[in-house]
Amino acid sequence: EYGQQKKEVEDFIIENIKEYLIIRLGKVFGLNENGGIFMEWLDKYKKNEEILCIDDEELSLTYAEDIAKGIEILMEKNKRGIYHIDSMMRRSRYEFAMDFFSYLEIKDAKIKKCPLKYFNFIDERAKNQFLDSSKFIRETNFEFTPIEECYDKIKKNLFIN
Repeated sequence: EYGQQKKEVEDFIIENIKEYLIIRLGKVFGLNENGGIFMEWLDKYKKNEEILCIDDEELSLTYAEDIAKGIEILMEKNKRGIYHIDSMMRRSRYEFAMDFFSYLEIKDAKIKKCPLKYFNFIDERAKNQFLDSSKFIRETNFEFTPIEECYDKIKKNLFIN
C-alpha cells in the first residue's frame, strides 16, 4: 500500500511536471541518540537486552550526512530525473550488528539471528532492500562515507562518555 502510493505520486510528477528531481533513499542512519539502527542496538546493549536481527534479507545503510551532501550536489548541478542515494553497502541486519559490535570491541552483546518470518510483519517485505546508486555516483563522483568511519564517530561521540 505504501509503496503503491509512492509510485502513484512519482508517476503523477513524471507525467505532469516538465523538470523534476525525484530522490529515492535507502535505509538511513544517523549518529545521534535518535540516529536509527546503530543507536537502537547500542541502547539495547546498554540495557542488557537481546538484539534481534534479521539474517535472511539484505539492506543497505546510508549515512544521513551523505544523503544531505548528495542532495546538495544534485541541486548545485541542477540535475533532473530520478536518482537513488544509497551507499550500496549490502549486508543482513545480523551481519551489520556483528560487524558493528566487533568494531567497537564489544564481545558480550546479545545478538540473535532471526529469519524475516519471525517478526510477522503485516506488509510483505522484499528480501533485498537496497537501490542502485550507480547513476548518482557516475554523474556526481560522490564517495560515500565508509562504514568504519561512522563506527569511529559513534565510538568517540556517543558510546564512550
